[in-house]
Amino acid sequence: MRLSIVAILGLCMCSLEASTALADTLLEYKETMERSWFAGGDSSVESSRTTVLVGKTGARLDMGSRSYIFRSDLGKLWRVFHDRKTYWDLDVPVRLEDLVSGEARDLLAIGRKAMASLVEVSPTDEIRSFGAWEARNWKVKVFQPALNVKYEIDIWLHTDTDADLSSYQELRRNSYALNVFEGEWLLKTLALEGLPIRVEEKRTGQTREEVRTKTLVSLREVEVDPAEYSVPEEFTREKYEFEKEFRIMTPGKPPS
Repeated sequence: MRLSIVAILGLCMCSLEASTALADTLLEYKETMERSWFAGGDSSVESSRTTVLVGKTGARLDMGSRSYIFRSDLGKLWRVFHDRKTYWDLDVPVRLEDLVSGEARDLLAIGRKAMASLVEVSPTDEIRSFGAWEARNWKVKVFQPALNVKYEIDIWLHTDTDADLSSYQELRRNSYALNVFEGEWLLKTLALEGLPIRVEEKRTGQTREEVRTKTLVSLREVEVDPAEYSVPEEFTREKYEFEKEFRIMTPGKPPS
């Protein structure tokens, strides 16, 4: 049986469209953390890489030996600890109130009061190019009165992208909900539309200053093994214990 050139081209286009439809998005970020201690003048610098996989029904964030995996089709968020081959199994939307009981509820209430934030989010007209991406600047100011800690943050967002990142947005939303220390103000930044290209964050505490920068260095379409959106079978489920995740400092010595 012979196929015409038109038919062959049609098959090629169908194949290309199917391949594109199945492709997921891979984002790679470079991160730098600089710490400076006020007493003694000591300082340190750390560098790391973060990768994000985004599909239609799932997203995966990898940071060193730990990962977050979100599955909208299963209603799950998994936090994976590769170093000890364990994971948390959490229903979404994640609510800490649903995960704690007994004395831990009192601990949660104390923690939220201590971490309460005053947040100011302001748009600017400043636009910069980072590689191939043009991004607009947003400024975020955060103050935690009980701790006397402040954040000054510049977020550069690129809005002209065809990539569907909604699964990644939900991964961020649910992982932030686990963060008692910074989750309150981090959740407010999710209202900003666009792909984060660069985030510059300065955190000033009572004993030190931290400057964290996170920059997108690569965004491309890739074919992904569906297993990347699941926990390895040999890993053991671990119970989430709020008390282990949250540390109450002694009076007069709040976290810096």
